[in-house]
Amino acid sequence: MDALPADPAAAYAVLYRTFWSEQIEGVESKSSRKAILRRIDTAPNSSTCRGSARIDAVVAYGVAPGTASCGHVDCCSRRCCTSTMAEDDDELAKAIALMREATERARGYADFFEFAPDRDIAEVGAVESLAESLASGGTAFFTGLRSRGRGNDPPDCEALDAAAQRIAIEVTELVSADGIRASKAKGAPCWQDWDKPTFLARLTNRMLAKDARYPTLKGGPYPGGYFVVVHTDEAFLPPDFVRAALEGHEFRVQYISRAFLLLSYRAGTYPYFELRLQPANPAQIATEGEP
Repeated sequence: MDALPADPAAAYAVLYRTFWSEQIEGVESKSSRKAILRRIDTAPNSSTCRGSARIDAVVAYGVAPGTASCGHVDCCSRRCCTSTMAEDDDELAKAIALMREATERARGYADFFEFAPDRDIAEVGAVESLAESLASGGTAFFTGLRSRGRGNDPPDCEALDAAAQRIAIEVTELVSADGIRASKAKGAPCWQDWDKPTFLARLTNRMLAKDARYPTLKGGPYPGGYFVVVHTDEAFLPPDFVRAALEGHEFRVQYISRAFLLLSYRAGTYPYFELRLQPANPAQIATEGEP
């Protein structure tokens, strides 16, 4: 790490950004990553950041040049060294421990939405990302999102529509198994080179797998419908490619009411595409997907 600025506030800002920039590399949960991106985008200074925020740099780097006698970078003594310090420290330590566990367990390939320590968090995070993008476009249609938890699934999540009717939501991922295996063997991402037929076939497989789960849904009824969210962090599935590949394509399903393909965070948003669905019978569906 380069030498820190002599000014304590500037030194803290460097530590703060460096720490969270490093942490985000291993954080897979959407909620955690979004919080970290906001931290990085907001430059800390002596008037806007204090207390638990200051612990971030200390936890990662210890006492840095320019620290106050208490050991905390640019301590403004308004909150940092009060009795609340222990509570802040404990909560932050837990959060960082969870993030570091995610880092250690990360598969190292297309894992933006993944959170190895807790799949429920990852699933809710993906749907929250979709909700955020829907809201930004004025098309939000559900509230009260919650995870049903292991043992109570399927569905993975449920929510309420505008008429306060319960919605069942299943979450799944579009990811290359070959890419994961190659990346683990190499120790670095080996990205799948997608073409339109492969993309559509594998997306169809994910849709059919979730369509088949409908008869096993627990905790019903779900009069608001059965929705599927497919998320992906594949590097070679950018919005322009996905948009062109989906143009005019329909997915044959029996039970799914609405379905969305959600891409990972870029340019301040989570791009998404609502998939066009065509009601079909089992005989028609049997011919779909990738062998």
